[in-house]
Amino acid sequence: MIKDLLKLIPTAFKQSFSEDNKKWWMGSPGAISAVLGFGRTWFGFESIEKSVYLGVSFFVSWGLLRFIFFYAKVAYNFLVLKHSENSYGNILKTVVASNAYLNLAKRETSINDVKFKQELTRVCEEYKSIFDLKTRSTCSVSIKVLKHATLSDSPLSSDAEMVCMARDSGGVKNRHTQAYLEGNHRIHNNTCYNVILNNLTSNRRDRLFYINNCISPKRDEMADRVGKSTTNDYFNTSYEYYDSLPYRSEIVVPIIPLTPAKDGRYKLLGFICVDSSSKASFDGNYDVSILRGLADDIFDLFALYLKSQPSKSSIV
Repeated sequence: MIKDLLKLIPTAFKQSFSEDNKKWWMGSPGAISAVLGFGRTWFGFESIEKSVYLGVSFFVSWGLLRFIFFYAKVAYNFLVLKHSENSYGNILKTVVASNAYLNLAKRETSINDVKFKQELTRVCEEYKSIFDLKTRSTCSVSIKVLKHATLSDSPLSSDAEMVCMARDSGGVKNRHTQAYLEGNHRIHNNTCYNVILNNLTSNRRDRLFYINNCISPKRDEMADRVGKSTTNDYFNTSYEYYDSLPYRSEIVVPIIPLTPAKDGRYKLLGFICVDSSSKASFDGNYDVSILRGLADDIFDLFALYLKSQPSKSSIV
């Protein structure tokens, strides 16, 4: 790292004393003469040597300050780029490794309850680390499943109830109160699920996600929100179970195949939810792509689980 920073010195020097910046330290012969005579004019130096010495000292100090400024600028840009490269490199490695484990589980002929929940919990833990790193905040990842969801064709209803199937360990510790687990979380009472369901039923394939980067911690603080969804207010059943929501941003994607059925319809089994303790944490490009790929893998895992449990008619 130190060697890399030392290599930036020539770049900073060129920027500081480039043709475009010469006017800042060498405007014209007249300006130079004025600076060299600064001591004699303003301080009454009788000796021209002292005046020139003061002027030269000024030029050197000014040039050094400009060099420090440009070096700090190029060093900052270098470190930010380096951090971004390292972050996305680590994110890519984690995504690949996590999906490899999922694919390994899907190659099995069957999967039992214990293995199924272990896989979902592992996914939540690993994707929490991904979004912690990417957003530089504290995130929580959960997998919500439609109650009585099956692989057979059935109409999607906004009255359907959601059940939290898995969550990262930190979220379980801080979020899974008895009241929350026993609460009634229906699609129509949660803006994120409702928006996605409306887009699914309307076949808006480019809008099969929900992002809110400015969530009020309390329900009565809606007035200062920006980025409203399809309704004027943000609804979330979690408001009923916490004194204050522990997150300020969220991204939600449906657990559906990446490719719809031949009739163009999607089979919805649930949602992947990621939230962040900071505002403006998620984007509709990379974050959506990362989670949609995961949702496709999880859909296949759900399908394997249901086929492995002939006595069960649904996931939950």
